[in-house]
Amino acid sequence: SSIGGTDSRIMHLEIPSRLEELPSQGDIVVYCRSGQRSDAVARFIVDSGLCNGMIYNLLGGINAWSDEVDPNVVKY
Repeated sequence: SSIGGTDSRIMHLEIPSRLEELPSQGDIVVYCRSGQRSDAVARFIVDSGLCNGMIYNLLGGINAWSDEVDPNVVKY
């Protein structure tokens, strides 16, 4: 499942080899199903030092987004 209007969809295990695809300027919101994997990815991006914007983890992930913001987003 995904949130409409997002720019990239990169699986968490692919982040180390695809960091150059992330914008170096601007903010990034990282999300997964429950927020646990995306938390690790957000920390990795911050530690990489390649992005100058804010890095956010969507707490509760896509399931929380579906519950609290848009019930049309399918949970998985």
